Amino acid sequence: MRFTRRLSAAGAELLERIRLGDYRGALRYVLSRLYSASEFVVFERSIDARRPDIPPGIRICRAAPEQAEQFRTDLLASGAREEIAHFRRGAAAYLLYEGDRPVASGWMMLLPRRLAAAGYGESTAYLGGFVVRPERRGHGLFGLLLRSMCADASKTCSLALLETSIDNSSSQRGALKAGFVRVGLIRATLILGRPLSVRLTDRVDG
Repeated sequence: MRFTRRLSAAGAELLERIRLGDYRGALRYVLSRLYSASEFVVFERSIDARRPDIPPGIRICRAAPEQAEQFRTDLLASGAREEIAHFRRGAAAYLLYEGDRPVASGWMMLLPRRLAAAGYGESTAYLGGFVVRPERRGHGLFGLLLRSMCADASKTCSLALLETSIDNSSSQRGALKAGFVRVGLIRATLILGRPLSVRLTDRVDG
């Protein structure tokens, strides 16, 4: 039964990418389900319920999976594309608006297997899939969204986790400004979605 549900979710995600016209993404997704090797910089932060001060004219909205259709247009306007498929796996989206215009979004998702294999548990909130419209980058919106999501996650979790690609220096700076600390570099190899090997080093160049 669990395998059937997993297969159904995988098929739904593939169809979603095709429906959005993301054919290259669909092909990458199929290949990644068979074999994937990844390297990410890992950041973590202890979280509490304190919410950041939201500047006038800005609001942040949470969209649950059952609200996918209601928020699809706004997510696309924020710059999200293949990230919308996260709804299929039970993730919640967060949208940041300036006035009525969605300019940034991010996701609170299930903990990836590679991070569970590295020792992180159920009390960890995994944040990812962030996009900020190009013309609004450099204005602190990523950090504001991160801090707001951490406050929400504090209802059920004590730790927030974030990964970035090795060369994404702007996201790394934003994570540090939002109170995250860099843990290290995670290297993982997965076969059919299951971890074959996972190594979390304590240095980014390790």
